[in-house]
Amino acid sequence: FECAYVISSTDGRISSDTALASIADIADAETHFHLIGNGAMVNEWKEGLAKAGVPEDFVTTETYFNHKAEADAEVVKRISTKI
Repeated sequence: FECAYVISSTDGRISSDTALASIADIADAETHFHLIGNGAMVNEWKEGLAKAGVPEDFVTTETYFNHKAEADAEVVKRISTKI
């Protein structure tokens, strides 16, 4: 079991190239993603992970606000190609 945290206030936006590279370094076919944050981030990651082929059962979420925010297509693409 390994757990990695990305804290945007200190590490920068989780969809940045640096954060994506560090996540991609440890993610594998058994990785479970637990997304916690605002609706935009959660929706971007849910879509990006789905496009990357991550099974829905491997993604759980906690959305704190902005639940209906639409995902940014560029961010979704960046996530799906890096993970």
